[in-house]
Amino acid sequence: SHPYGKMGLNSSGALFGTTFSGGANVNVCFPESYAGCGTVFSLKPPATQGGTWTKVNVVAFPGSPGGGSPNGLILTTGGSMYGTTIVGGDAGGYGTAYLLKP
Repeated sequence: SHPYGKMGLNSSGALFGTTFSGGANVNVCFPESYAGCGTVFSLKPPATQGGTWTKVNVVAFPGSPGGGSPNGLILTTGGSMYGTTIVGGDAGGYGTAYLLKP
């Protein structure tokens, strides 16, 4: 839930983005307001024009220390994704940097 940050587009036309909350059923990032600590997701285009796009969660963030509430990503030509989170991490819970490889 709550799409957040910039999206990336790969060479096959799939979109990648992040959500502020949602994903795994954990209650550690925003215990009083939102379930989940956010996701990185992909949207794959339909095989035929006008068809349905397919959404897949690439990763659901677990919260501290693994991070939570990703705020956008950078998609490289090799398919790796780099980004940061707003919460979680070992140093006081002020966020993390992440790398996702294809």
